[in-house]
Amino acid sequence: MNKSILKAFGVSDNQHLINLPQHEKHLIQKDLLKDWNDLVTLAREHGIKIAPISSYRSFEHQLKIWNLKASGKRTLLDDKEEEVPFNHFNLNKKEDALKLIHTILRWSALPGLSRHHWGSEFNLIDETIFETQPNYKTELIPSEYEEGGPFYKLGEFLQNHLKDTAFFRPYELDLGGVAREPWHISHRDYSHQMLSQITETDYLAFLDLYGQELILRETVVDHLDSICERYVFNINRD
Repeated sequence: MNKSILKAFGVSDNQHLINLPQHEKHLIQKDLLKDWNDLVTLAREHGIKIAPISSYRSFEHQLKIWNLKASGKRTLLDDKEEEVPFNHFNLNKKEDALKLIHTILRWSALPGLSRHHWGSEFNLIDETIFETQPNYKTELIPSEYEEGGPFYKLGEFLQNHLKDTAFFRPYELDLGGVAREPWHISHRDYSHQMLSQITETDYLAFLDLYGQELILRETVVDHLDSICERYVFNINRD
């Protein structure tokens, strides 16, 4: 499998990535740094101090997230952002295994098929919240970005001004796949380029090489066509 495909699936030497200024634990595809800086500058003009709470994730990182959720060791949420007890799923039943996969996919991507593998994706908060609420703990739920929420001003900025930048929100609306994520921005041109490289055939070959530890792997493989259609390619594109 060539390096370009592996990079799209989150396996690489990271030579194409650099640290974000002032947020050194976060990585960005190096060619996108100017566009990021332009976004930060525009936000500051509107009184917002943009900061990433999540950015690049490797395949291994996403695999850990997935397996924790698929084994009941990390909270599962339903469409209303309410916790779903893990014991609701009898994984000896194929239909329950598939239901669990769909529950996870509403809020977390399959390892290898996460947009966060590309260095073009960022989950954003507004750091000005800490000036008045220094102990605030971000939840990354839509209500935080709606009227009355701590990041409402950021949500309004992204709604009204993101179109003037190189970024867009792939999950701005709930299209029945990934739940609405008003905090998630994506570099438009680069992410479209990366998404165009993803094929189900390549992903199946990738799983054979790297996905042996993926919990629910057999069910994922059996339903990969519908999973990709609903959760990978089904995005807001502008």
